[in-house]
Amino acid sequence: MEVIMVNVIAVTAQLFASIVLESPKPVVIDFWATWCQPCKQFKPIFEELSVEYPEYQFVSINIDEAQEIAIKYGITQIPTIAVFNNGTLYQKFTGAIAKAEFKANIETALAQEPLNAELDKKLMAQQQLLGAITQGNIDAVRSCLANGANPNHVYSFPMPMGPDKGKMFETTALGMSMGNMDIVQMLLEAGASGKTIIKTPDGQSVTVRDYLDKTSRDYFEKIQKVLALIDQYSEKRMP
Repeated sequence: MEVIMVNVIAVTAQLFASIVLESPKPVVIDFWATWCQPCKQFKPIFEELSVEYPEYQFVSINIDEAQEIAIKYGITQIPTIAVFNNGTLYQKFTGAIAKAEFKANIETALAQEPLNAELDKKLMAQQQLLGAITQGNIDAVRSCLANGANPNHVYSFPMPMGPDKGKMFETTALGMSMGNMDIVQMLLEAGASGKTIIKTPDGQSVTVRDYLDKTSRDYFEKIQKVLALIDQYSEKRMP
């Protein structure tokens, strides 16, 4: 357990229950990742408020190192701030918001009722669906759909790597599933549509089907070039 500042603790999945769920204080969590630029911009604000609000325990969780926690609480966009009290999730808000807005959110979070259990169940299922697909967890995908996740919901997040790193990308569950035919079939049976409009990192609005078609063709062309290079160098090495 690494103490980042006076009142900010970096928490792992193993310590989540003892530090967050069993905390005698209300807990404010910053879900972040090292590749997330908005997270880096928001970090100084989070640290400043950890000093200004000593009656709260401020916690930092790297989603890449605690994926099971991120999936359980439906963290699909970062930074996401979650407020817990007595082991119960009261509020979540997303984005690198201004300090004044962050303070207002903290101060009003516990004055509200905890997130509605039935609505939150569907919200959790919706947010967990993308993580389940990314991990190729068929049982988790099935569970999310059974709990009310909409297979045509459009998710928005920054690209974590590659030439489009940091650019916003919109996709659906189907758009993230083309490598797993069992999940594709499951989503289609649940009502997923290839006609749903998404937005690519370059800002183009296309249907899921058109995006997957172009991606597949581009990938196939790259594979063909790799195979050609392999053949070329193999011929050069022949005696």
